[in-house]
Amino acid sequence: MTKAWKSLEGQTVLGEFELGSCLFASDDGAVFSAAPVEDDSKKIAVRFVRSDSPAAARRRSQWDLATRLSHPHLARVERTGACDVGGMRLVFAVLDCADEVLSEILPHRALTAKETRQMLVPVLDALTYLHGHSLVHGRLKPSNLMSVQETLKVSGDGVYRDGESMADQDASLYLPPEYEAKGASPAGDVWALGVTLVEVLTQTPGSDLQQAGGLPAPFDEIARHCLAPEPDRRWTVQQIAAHFGHSFALPLKSGAGGGSQSLVRRLALPVAGVALLVAVIAYGPVLPEGAPDRRERTEVAEVQPPAEEELAPPRVTEPEPPPPELEPEPEPEPEPEPVEEAPSEPEEEAVAAAAEVEPVEPEAVVPEPPTEPETPVVAAEAEPLPEGVVGRVDPKIVPSSLATIDGTVRVSVTAIVDTRGQVATTIMEEAGPSEYFAKAAQDAAGQWEFEPSDNSAGAATQWLLRFEFTQAGVRTFAERPSSN
Repeated sequence: MTKAWKSLEGQTVLGEFELGSCLFASDDGAVFSAAPVEDDSKKIAVRFVRSDSPAAARRRSQWDLATRLSHPHLARVERTGACDVGGMRLVFAVLDCADEVLSEILPHRALTAKETRQMLVPVLDALTYLHGHSLVHGRLKPSNLMSVQETLKVSGDGVYRDGESMADQDASLYLPPEYEAKGASPAGDVWALGVTLVEVLTQTPGSDLQQAGGLPAPFDEIARHCLAPEPDRRWTVQQIAAHFGHSFALPLKSGAGGGSQSLVRRLALPVAGVALLVAVIAYGPVLPEGAPDRRERTEVAEVQPPAEEELAPPRVTEPEPPPPELEPEPEPEPEPEPVEEAPSEPEEEAVAAAAEVEPVEPEAVVPEPPTEPETPVVAAEAEPLPEGVVGRVDPKIVPSSLATIDGTVRVSVTAIVDTRGQVATTIMEEAGPSEYFAKAAQDAAGQWEFEPSDNSAGAATQWLLRFEFTQAGVRTFAERPSSN
């Protein structure tokens, strides 16, 4: 079968992309490097599964769901489809091509505490996004944490719905004790995060609480709360984020903060073989030494993806609002004719000497046009603060930017609030069509203040902050989700 897959190298699929090297092949599927026909400089990966494979329906369902996910720290699935190539009927997915994978680094050395913190930021951001849409990653491990164009991302092509069976996976330390009975769950992702934390700091995956307690602070406490045997005793992703306090902030875009970028730059390894590693992990997870093989060959029925309205729409990036147009410079007013005064007697000799030198016209002074600095827009209609909100900060937007709006730009941000009533981190829920307004809203949301919580367990609370931008100004709304 490997020869059959390798025979596809160099072939063009649907006239859209040309297959490069076969990076991995099994009886049921293969992964190829590839490039679009219209832009051979762009690197992509294409994953195939035979249409008659028992895994085909499930894989296609997961891929189709992944095409509707949009998050800066989730590796993209650009499109899916079906094709006939080399006499085989296949389903396929076009994926981000990983430049490097975290599991390639760990055999050489463990991460430092600073690097682990930088890794944790985008991972928590991506998990918060998935869990907020009742989705579960289900495969969190170093081999699924990758660098794509110097941005740390989590693989996104195999997500589960909350409660969905995980019988397609082999037993491993990354799967929680309850996965066979309860299926995929956010608590299961938290368990996998704990195992991953132990691994990146010690170079050995582990789920032992004593092993977790030996990690440097604050990762020891985080890992111990991730690895609680009972899922309802594990911390949530929001509680882990709140544990970092004000020093922890989830970025709107990875390019802004640079934390994940600096990590992948410092840990960069030769790219050769990395895409192969991604393929092997995707199709053949490696069992830890001594772990029992409980692989199930059960055909899984096709899983319908969530309804369209359950997912935030893909983020559409528009150019930032144009700078305010300047009024044309006014013509300089003619200066009044100078009135010549007769020199006084003591100055007569100096004037006479100056008369022998060719006179120099004084340089004309062009008055600058009067400019009025644009002041930030005041909220058009300040909604009454709901109970529990102490202080509200409106986005700082200049009037000329609002003038570019046609209709209403809506942005929604979730604020994770610690027990002191301070915003520990913010999560972008709906960015709208403009990064300019989205960033202004998220910056403002991080400065809101809430009443302190008397929760003895130290659990964080969530508030949904909504911002509406129109030409008339900005309106803000706050509501506490019913789950709090």
